Amino acid sequence: MLESMLTVGNQVAAMYLIMAVGFILVKLKTVTNEGASQLTKIVLNIVTPCLIINAFLSAFSKEMLKSLALSFILSAAVHIAGILIPKLFFGKCDITDKSVLRMACMYSNGGFMGLPIISAVLGAKGVIYGSVFIVVFNAFIWTHGVATVKGEKAGVKLKAFLNPGIIGISVSLLLFFLDIKLPSFTLNAISLIAGLNTPLAMIVTGAYLAFSNPLKAFADARVYLVCLFKLAVMPAILVGLALLLGADSTVIRALSISAGAPTASMTLLFAANYNKNSALAGGIVAVTTLLCVATLPIVVYLTSLL
Repeated sequence: MLESMLTVGNQVAAMYLIMAVGFILVKLKTVTNEGASQLTKIVLNIVTPCLIINAFLSAFSKEMLKSLALSFILSAAVHIAGILIPKLFFGKCDITDKSVLRMACMYSNGGFMGLPIISAVLGAKGVIYGSVFIVVFNAFIWTHGVATVKGEKAGVKLKAFLNPGIIGISVSLLLFFLDIKLPSFTLNAISLIAGLNTPLAMIVTGAYLAFSNPLKAFADARVYLVCLFKLAVMPAILVGLALLLGADSTVIRALSISAGAPTASMTLLFAANYNKNSALAGGIVAVTTLLCVATLPIVVYLTSLL
C-alpha cells in the first residue's frame, strides 16, 4: 500500500514541481496573463488533439469499443449527477454566486490535470478513456455550462461539438477504421507534440495559480463544500456507477481521475465573461487545484485495489 501511494505521490509531485515553474515565471514577470492565455490555446487546440490521436493510434483496438461506449455513458452520467446534486446545497445562495458554485462542482479540469496524471499512471490506453471524458465535458459545458452561468435554459449548440477533444477522437477513429497508415515522420511529429501535454499543461496551471488569490477563498465555507463534492463525491459517484455497470479497471481508474480533478479553469473564464463572481470562481479553481495534490493520489490508489 505504502509503495503504491509513494509511486503515485511521486508522479503528482513531479507535476506540481512543473507547476511551480509556471508560478515563478509569472512572479518574475517572464510570463504575462496574455502569454498564459496563448499557451492555453496551444495546449487545448494543438497538443490535446495530438495527445488523443497518438493514444488512439498506439493503443486502440476494436476490442475496446465496448469499453469506449461505456466510458461515454459513465462520463455523461457523472456530469448529470454534477448538475442535480449541487442544487440541493446551493439552491438558496445569492444568484450571482449560485451559478459559479454549481459549475465549480460539476466541471473538472480533466484536460490539464486529468490527462497528464492518467498518462503517467495508465499510459496510452488510459488516455483514450480520459479523452472520452473530455469530449462529454465539452458537450456539457458549452450547453449546460453556458446556460447556467447566463441564467438561461440549456440548448444544443454546434460549438459544443466542434472542440479539440471531439476533433481528436473523430480523426483517430477515422484513421483506425479506414486503416489509413500515416508516414513515420508524421507519427513521430504527433508523438513529440503529444509529449508536450504534461509540461505545458502544468506550467499553464501554475501560471494561473499565480494570478489568483486563494487565501480569501480559504475563508469561505462554501469553497470547502465545493472541494468535498468535486474532489471526493464526484469520483465516488463515478466508481459506484462503473462498478454497477461492470466497467474494467482501466476505465474506472481513468474516469475517476478525470472526475476527481480540480474545478475547471473555464469556470473562472465563464464567470468573468458573463459578469458573475469571478473572484469566487478563481478562488475555487486555486483551492481545488492545491488540495487535489492530496486527494488525487488517494483516488488513484483506492481504484487500483478494485
